[in-house]
Amino acid sequence: MKAEFINPFMQGAQSVLSMVCNEQASLGKVYLKAAPYKDEISVLVGIVGNPKGFVAYTMNESVTCYLASQMMMGMPVDEINEMTMSAVSELANIISGNVATLFSGLGKSIDITPPKFLTGATDLNSQLPSTKLMVIPLILKSGEVFEINVWVEEV
Repeated sequence: MKAEFINPFMQGAQSVLSMVCNEQASLGKVYLKAAPYKDEISVLVGIVGNPKGFVAYTMNESVTCYLASQMMMGMPVDEINEMTMSAVSELANIISGNVATLFSGLGKSIDITPPKFLTGATDLNSQLPSTKLMVIPLILKSGEVFEINVWVEEV
């Protein structure tokens, strides 16, 4: 996977996390991950155009609740419910829209599909092809990780 395809995801996510969640996420070590995927919470967004593929924003329950709380102006969030799922799905949508804009600046035209909130490895593994994903870990102030799992290819 080309670095030019990874950078928009990293930049887009860091920018949106800063603006929307007041979170200055730092970049961890980028690596490849193979299926099957572990039991976590993910928001899956399809990438349509050139390149095409998908991105799964993956996190544990405490990161999910934290980001939902930040999106709701600090309202306490201590469980995964409809509001939490909606907030985190919208965060993935905003990040993905930002990524599409960054791709446009590179002369690449992409569109995104609506986000799909998934819980657990069974849901995620049933939605993704058994291919290696490029993982961009963003380290939050708390030390916890918000992962951007990307698979894209030129058409």
